[in-house]
Amino acid sequence: ERELFLATAADEIVAMPHIGFSALGPRAARSYLAPLLDRLGVRVLVTAEGRYKTAAEPLVRASMSGPEREQLEAIVRTLHRTWSDAVGQKASAADLLQAGLFGAQRARELGLLDAVAYEDELPTRLGLADKERPISHRAYLAAPRAMKLAPLRRKKRVAVVRLAGTISERSRGADGIDLHGSADTLRRLAELEQVAGVVLYIDSPGGSAVVSELLHREVALLDQHKPVVTWMGNYAASGGYYLAAATRAIVAHPATLTGSIGVVSIRPVAERLMELLHVRRELVSVTPYADLNALTRAPSPDEEALLRAETERFYTRFLEVVALGRKRPVAEIAQLAEGRVWTGYDAREVGLVDQLGGYREARAQLEKLIPDAHAFDPEPLWVAPRKRVQAGMPPRRPPERREPPPELVMLQQLLGLPEALWPLLDFMRAGERVLAFAHDLPSLD
Repeated sequence: ERELFLATAADEIVAMPHIGFSALGPRAARSYLAPLLDRLGVRVLVTAEGRYKTAAEPLVRASMSGPEREQLEAIVRTLHRTWSDAVGQKASAADLLQAGLFGAQRARELGLLDAVAYEDELPTRLGLADKERPISHRAYLAAPRAMKLAPLRRKKRVAVVRLAGTISERSRGADGIDLHGSADTLRRLAELEQVAGVVLYIDSPGGSAVVSELLHREVALLDQHKPVVTWMGNYAASGGYYLAAATRAIVAHPATLTGSIGVVSIRPVAERLMELLHVRRELVSVTPYADLNALTRAPSPDEEALLRAETERFYTRFLEVVALGRKRPVAEIAQLAEGRVWTGYDAREVGLVDQLGGYREARAQLEKLIPDAHAFDPEPLWVAPRKRVQAGMPPRRPPERREPPPELVMLQQLLGLPEALWPLLDFMRAGERVLAFAHDLPSLD
């Protein structure tokens, strides 16, 4: 379905003979583990604010709850509508879904394909001369630009900052929103005079509530220096939406999953498992809550009240953040919260998103906020926060060939300097103002 969705944006769709197509439609399924955990002697305590905050349901239920089914049905309907609208420009979406699995010939009969051809036949179909061949998109993007004289100081630019993955204090994977690296990037962008505005690309299902609060603060501080607009990817839910709430406008794709304004804490309790294994645990403490986080026993009523109060505190703050960002009363936001996951299409209808679209629409929203935006460089500055190396992690293997330092790459992009002048910048690293100002900037995506 994804490939068909993407292909329908093209002027023509050509497929190899005998290729297989799949048009089965969207679905949402969850597996429920509570009966299995019960047999293992493990119980899971869940503290959730919002009846739609159902991430932990599979651990405590044997079947789907009503609120979970309600929001999943809404998501599936929107995905189906979005896919059908796109594919419907080429063929009947209902006919494709009715066919399910089919080959190239049937796809052509249904109107999905314009032609059938092998890859070696594409040059002829594209009208290329003999021995001319199409180049791959990677080769096209990697082709060096022609050397040309450029002014030392170029036009101002829009920076696009990519924040993708789970939000945490220290991201260990290749993808993830790292607190320190992301905060450093946002602070440096606030200082760069050549950057007039920022498009914040968010593709995150959320993560740590505390880190989300800290990064929300950094986004808000950046917005005080220059306008920031959010462009949502596949997800911008929970903590991802927390970050977006600090920006002037929010743009999402129709199928983006967003919202999920709620808080959930999950705690397994293996008390019965310890009994089955005949493991005895004893405690020595002098304070009332020293053993609060123990997983081998159920919390006391006082401890449960403490945990719930903490969850409620975060939820109240979440509602305040969204209400302030959306410029609406907290009571109105509370009606849209409860942990409910919205698609971008539905989020726009209820006011959690300002516009449907992608980068172009986000940039258009940003340019409305900046004087003389028509004079900006049309090419954006793509920025990805640099991950900090954690203690105990092996150092990265050095590249096979020497690459220019990231700060020089950033400066070259900002000033438009031809590569021949890079040795001059390298020389300036001895302490000239421009390099001190630009040192340790985030790497380019």
